[in-house]
Amino acid sequence: MFHILIVEDILNTLEALRDLLQEEFPNALIETAPTVAEGKEKIRVAMAKNQPFNIAILDFKLPAHKGHNPEVDESLCQEIRSVMPETLVIHITAFHEDPAVARHITKYHTGVNAPRVGLIQKNARWPEKLLGEMKSYSIEEQMNALFGPKAIASARSLESGRIGAGLTQTLAKLIRDIATYWNDLDDETKEKVRDRFSISDKQPPVRVSLRLDI
Repeated sequence: MFHILIVEDILNTLEALRDLLQEEFPNALIETAPTVAEGKEKIRVAMAKNQPFNIAILDFKLPAHKGHNPEVDESLCQEIRSVMPETLVIHITAFHEDPAVARHITKYHTGVNAPRVGLIQKNARWPEKLLGEMKSYSIEEQMNALFGPKAIASARSLESGRIGAGLTQTLAKLIRDIATYWNDLDDETKEKVRDRFSISDKQPPVRVSLRLDI
């Protein structure tokens, strides 16, 4: 199950974002928090239940506690990087030119081994960009589960054509998601998909089939 954390102090934005993501990812478990303290508590509980977040969407300026003024916060991101290193962090901000924001991205999210991160400026199209980031991440995670280093047996079964029932269902879901999300995926993810699948997207609907020539 997709597990998502949203930390945003503007209630209308928080509720609208939660509703949008629930509609786009109906099977996801979405948790929300309006302050840094409540966000950290959500992280603590998720770790205690061994249910780390797949994606954390963090506003850059947040109040530490209810009633406090919003300030640039790096501690939530640092906490997630410490205890949930596989989590995709997506920062959203209306202050993308703030030097503190730039310093954080440079310090923690650049370099070969840096965790994947999205920085999304709050403008008229930011929800669309956010969904694109999330859908690309979802597809890549599903592909890693089927074809990545930890899934050698699955990859060999797919390549040989000997596919069990469980693997068939996993592959079928991935193919459905690729077809549904295709137009929203980033170019890098599309290239990774084409390494494993044949895509026919000249006219709708998008058709996806597993490549057997690799």
